[in-house]
Amino acid sequence: TITLYSSSHWNEKKNDMGEAAISTAVHRVLQGVRETAVAASRSTPTLVAVSKKHPAQAVCHAYNAGLRHFGENYVQELHSKALAVKSQCEEIKWHFIGHLQRNKTKVLVGGCCQRL
Repeated sequence: TITLYSSSHWNEKKNDMGEAAISTAVHRVLQGVRETAVAASRSTPTLVAVSKKHPAQAVCHAYNAGLRHFGENYVQELHSKALAVKSQCEEIKWHFIGHLQRNKTKVLVGGCCQRL
């Protein structure tokens, strides 16, 4: 797992995480992943950015910086973010990464994630 900022760092810096800061962080992480893959003679893995507790606007900024795969572990957050960014981030791919409760399956499968 690669995080751009830890939860505690995010809470301290959330007001400073504008588009430029997110773009810089995304490019730094992607470059590190590419360099590690080359050094290990491996193909570059898919980076899934976990957007837990980050606003939809931050997801759009990370998308604009080159990320396409985003993970959420709460069905409600995934659903609301997927709807909020749908028109701005047409190639976005969502990954549900948490435990799924039976009563949430309709929202996940029938609602926001039909493109998966």
